[in-house]
Amino acid sequence: MIDRPDAHRLLLAVAEALTDEVVPVLSASASASAPVQVADPEAAAARYTARIAANLCRIVAREAELWPQAEAATVADLRGLLGRDGGSLEELSRALDDELRTGAGDLDPGSVHRVLSAAAGRRLAIARPSYGDDLGGGHRS
Repeated sequence: MIDRPDAHRLLLAVAEALTDEVVPVLSASASASAPVQVADPEAAAARYTARIAANLCRIVAREAELWPQAEAATVADLRGLLGRDGGSLEELSRALDDELRTGAGDLDPGSVHRVLSAAAGRRLAIARPSYGDDLGGGHRS
């Protein structure tokens, strides 16, 4: 059987190549070309772009790895909060928005806070895992 790398591994490989191979070459060529440390705007822009591309690859890789579980947990939390048996994340989010906006539901503010905080934490674990370190948690990928 021939295994092929999944999207998660491919994205991490691209991020690693950009960070470990492209950015150092750009940094070395910028400093080697100038006898006095003069910032080359084109090299600086290329380094910045490479770092951004590497970061985006890592975010997408974390999303591929973590989103299915994060979405399922958020859906379960919203169903419990709203007292529903079904519904997609979008439908449940819309229903919660409607109940909060109109005040039609009898939602416990503490429960709403817990559900929304947990959902925000799951999204942060994907988009910016180091942010969780400041909050006492965080996921590394």
